[in-house]
Amino acid sequence: MSEQPSQRISSARAASAKLSAKINNQNSTEKKIDDNVLNRFIEIQAEIEKNDADGVFQGLKMAEEEFEALEKSKRQAEINHKVLTEQTNKEKQDFENISQPTVQNFFRSKQAHNQAISKEQHEYLQALNLLEISATELKTITAQYELGRQKLENYKKENQLAIELYNEQMTILYSTFDGDYGSDLENQLEKEVKRLSDSKDQLRQALHKWSNARFLLVYAYNQIQTSEQKWSEMMRLDINNPEKVIFATEVRNNLVASNQNLINTKTYLKNITLPYCTDEDLKSLQALAAGTYEDMQTHQRQRYALNIIQVLRQRCAALYQWFDQVIKDSLVVDYSRVKIDYDQKSKELKMERIRLLQEKIKEKTGKDVKINLYEKSNDKDNLDALLNDPFKTGGNNSNHQISEKPINSLDLPPPPSRDQILGDVEEIKKQYFQQKDDWNRHLDSSKRDADEKLQEMLNKYKKPE
Repeated sequence: MSEQPSQRISSARAASAKLSAKINNQNSTEKKIDDNVLNRFIEIQAEIEKNDADGVFQGLKMAEEEFEALEKSKRQAEINHKVLTEQTNKEKQDFENISQPTVQNFFRSKQAHNQAISKEQHEYLQALNLLEISATELKTITAQYELGRQKLENYKKENQLAIELYNEQMTILYSTFDGDYGSDLENQLEKEVKRLSDSKDQLRQALHKWSNARFLLVYAYNQIQTSEQKWSEMMRLDINNPEKVIFATEVRNNLVASNQNLINTKTYLKNITLPYCTDEDLKSLQALAAGTYEDMQTHQRQRYALNIIQVLRQRCAALYQWFDQVIKDSLVVDYSRVKIDYDQKSKELKMERIRLLQEKIKEKTGKDVKINLYEKSNDKDNLDALLNDPFKTGGNNSNHQISEKPINSLDLPPPPSRDQILGDVEEIKKQYFQQKDDWNRHLDSSKRDADEKLQEMLNKYKKPE
């Protein structure tokens, strides 16, 4: 033991662990420390390491952020659809009213009446087109919202189990060493592991966001590419062929979907100014989707629309090149380096705690406890899953990429700064302390509940005076 041992954990968590230790030892005058304690500690440690490799805690935080963004998008889409529904009904009523034969009497001639009908019909069809687009967007966002909600619930369950394991491990260490560190070395290693863990988690979160953004970008590219193919097929039809509407509708729906995926791509990277697929590009994409029925009417408009589609496709491909460069040349390199240091220090901390528990067991029982540890590394698998399957679809998405390379790699814009990639440091600190306060309030509440339960148990077994 150190002469002036540091406190192992926060006061609220220490109080919680202490109460737990008291409750677990109410029926014995001396704590029972044997090889079962050590075996349980090793089992818990293995589960904690697995949760850490799977990013359970970071996953919950990111799932909460994603779900919050989806809630806002869904609410906005619902409002937009409601407004466009009312607008379409109004335009429809105006068109029906002016089409009545009796209304012709208010116009100078039949030709003037027909021009007015044509104008109202055009406005109605435009409103109907926008309504159909909003319905498609709402359907897509609602599906994403439900997936996000389920993902958040799953992470909450995993997180709760992970917290229970962590608290159980802290209780073992607290009750064994009376709330202090077993050695100065354990104290030092725990601080180093905490520092490296913070860096690793920050880089993992950044990798998650950039991988998600790149994943969605591929969907947007494929949808724009499909639009280009279908539009080209439509251009080979006779200008008066009514089947043009079928192609134009399919193109419109793909452009709407690609726009939604590009919006979600940008949402993951709020602090980043993208060099391609800018806000102006998205405005062009939205206008193109809204104007497909008009653009199909003449060869000139058809060629103009095709040119815009091709430019947007190339910009998606260029953005993918830039994403790939940032992820592979910056994030993966930094994450892998920190992960190696973190794994080494974590292993040293684990072995030091096991050694201390072995010493304590021998001190209490006189037995030498031997253990067999099997190190299993799945870092590559976890990193591959993070990069190639960020949405946890369970499939092999290694081919989910864009092969087109419109920009020479040497001509790509420079990657963003580290602060841009990882986010504003002061804002991150603010969020961290806010989460810490929330967590401590939760533990204080748990402590009060545990105090009440302990008092009930003490009263139950209290000897009559």
